Amino acid sequence: MYPFNKLERGATSVQIRQTPAFASQRPGTSISMECVCTEATVSSPFYWYRWHPGGQPQNLFYSYAETITPNTEVDGFTARKSGNTHFYLESSSLGVNHTAVYYCAWSLHTDKER
Repeated sequence: MYPFNKLERGATSVQIRQTPAFASQRPGTSISMECVCTEATVSSPFYWYRWHPGGQPQNLFYSYAETITPNTEVDGFTARKSGNTHFYLESSSLGVNHTAVYYCAWSLHTDKER
């Protein structure tokens, strides 16, 4: 994945940074992936997706305000938020089945505004 995604918001450019941009981990090791959008507010939704090549993207976690859905482990992953601008995807023990493309997304609008 590319570490920066740019969105145009009127005359303002919004940048989303995802780190690490690439990771190759051994089974049993841990990982923490970070998604940062400095323009995010308390009402800006974040998402973490997983995509296995040949399949459909799967939404793992959704965050709105202080709520993360689901608020439980999903296939060995958990999500957490730090303030309004940072959303993390973490696993304490990766498995071979975790080989995939992971990416975060951020929305300019809340679900209520759509």
